[in-house]
Order: sequence, then C-alpha cells, then structure tokens
Amino acid sequence: MGRKIWQIMKKSSVVLDNATWTAFIRTKGSNSEEALSVLRQMRSQHIVATSENCSAVLESCVAGSNPEGTSMMLKLMLSRSMIIESEVFCRMIQAAVRPMTKEALIQGVEILQFMRSSGGRPDLRTCKAIFDSTAKLGDATTATLLMLQIQNTNEANGRKTGKGKGKGKGKGKGKGK
Repeated sequence: MGRKIWQIMKKSSVVLDNATWTAFIRTKGSNSEEALSVLRQMRSQHIVATSENCSAVLESCVAGSNPEGTSMMLKLMLSRSMIIESEVFCRMIQAAVRPMTKEALIQGVEILQFMRSSGGRPDLRTCKAIFDSTAKLGDATTATLLMLQIQNTNEANGRKTGKGKGKGKGKGKGKGK
C-alpha cells in the first residue's frame, strides 16, 4: 500500500513538505531498511533531510534493532548539528533496551550518552527502562555508573540554577523588616 501511494505521488507533481516526508518515514515502523530507503529517495530528489526526518529514521533503526543504521544516523545528525527532541531520545532509549539483552543495553546507553552530550535529560520512564534492563542482566556496574551520572547532572544543574544546598532557606528578609 505504501509503495503504491509513493508511486502515485511521484507520478503527480505533488511537492512533499517536511511533515509529509516525516510521516512517510514513520509508516515504516521498525523496518529500518525501508526508512533508510526513504532517506535515499529524498537524497536522490535533492531534498535535504531535516532533523525531524532523520529522527524518524533513527527511531526506526532503534526499533528495528539495527545498530549499524543507528550509529550511522547518530553520526549524520551529530555532523549536521541536528537537534533531537528529548521525547524522541526517550522513545529510542526505551525501544533499544526493551529486549533486555546486553547488546540492547549497550545500544540504549550509547543513545543515552548522545542525548546527554546534546544537553538532553532522560525522563523517569526512560530511567526506569534502563534500570530494569540492568537489573534483569545483573549489570550493577552499568547501573551504578548511570546513577552517578544522573546525580552529577542533577547537582550541576542545581548549581547553575541556584537551586542547591543552602539556597533559599532562611536567607531572605522577612515581611516588615
């Protein structure tokens, strides 16, 4: 069905916008080869893929357990300084660790590290998915390292925003003084 629609659209003079390309990529689901094929089709038509397009392909690669495609897309996006929304990162990490295998955990942690280097922070559901995976695998070392990284990030953010220890309690002037 998708191929048929694609062929009809190619024959007509319809110009696809960014949202349409992204939606078309998302129809591929976990079939990362098909999602990468859409990216190649865009390139052959001299259409520059946006961060939304690449994020959709990246999600497909993660969902399809395609580590080569995942690494390729992460490198592409990094080289183009593309921004990946935190929600996208979280969905990818959760999908990556879902099989609860060592390889899946490695991929999930790799995506998490990329997320953190991009300034993103995982949500609670994503942290739970990673820690569930480390618990099932008995990987206390990875769990401990991740917890320390989260703690260090939280402490650093507290210092940056002024919401840390000793701030705001009993330091201000009371009413009427």
